[in-house]
Amino acid sequence: MEGSEDKPASLRHYLIKSRKIQNKLKARIVLAEAANQLYRDTEYSDLITFEEDIAIISSLVLLIAESAGSLAELGAFATSDQIRPRLSVIMTTDHFEKESFVRFGPIQKVMKEDEARVAAFPWKSRNNGQIIKSSISSHFLEIQKFINHQLKAIPTKFLLKNREDISIFIKILWVIHIAKAIGIMELQKYLQGLGNDISQKEVKNKLYCMKIAGWIDKYTYSNKAYWHPLIEHDPFARYSFKLGVADRDTLRRKLEATEAVRRDLRPPQHVLRHVADVMGDN
Repeated sequence: MEGSEDKPASLRHYLIKSRKIQNKLKARIVLAEAANQLYRDTEYSDLITFEEDIAIISSLVLLIAESAGSLAELGAFATSDQIRPRLSVIMTTDHFEKESFVRFGPIQKVMKEDEARVAAFPWKSRNNGQIIKSSISSHFLEIQKFINHQLKAIPTKFLLKNREDISIFIKILWVIHIAKAIGIMELQKYLQGLGNDISQKEVKNKLYCMKIAGWIDKYTYSNKAYWHPLIEHDPFARYSFKLGVADRDTLRRKLEATEAVRRDLRPPQHVLRHVADVMGDN
């Protein structure tokens, strides 16, 4: 149970519900339960693999170690080479100072990469696990500062050739950006044309990760599901060309590609109007 705003059941509940921390962070918060709900619609073999892909496209994976479930996640996340580089942890000072497997196991593994990614605060909880607000309220600004510092430390731009783990996500987003609305079969075809040997199952899984991140969404019309962007921005900050290419007019080349893709796909006008309305609201 989450509890009321007056009696928050956890630090996470206190930060999100009582202190409205979302409004004070330079990022969009995605709660773990939202990912778990969508997981049922994917074809991932296990939840950890799903969360590893989500971590690849996330600015930050923030774990508040305050329950048995969160401690189990901490152990799994700290040992994942995909999640750990994005992982930051908040825990109680008591647990941080105590000699335990948690402190010298998963916490130490994260701190070996960067000590600044683990923060301890002296909040207290009642026997039923409910947080004592008076023990944490004076530390809220420091918690906010810690989270924003973690977000600021993550690079926002990268060379695609140096980040193979995220390149497929960016290519998918770019095709959807160009197409405005596209089905999985057509998306798979374009990705294969871009040199990616990817199955429909893999495409579907990546799409659901990007939906969690708030990059794209799905709209079903008639008997077909169309994936569309939620933001207008081109996912590529800039374009480059191979040596020897005479025509380097990025805008013209992109316009030609856009027109060719949309002629090929011809999504229904109703779907395109829906996408325009949704993107207008974001």
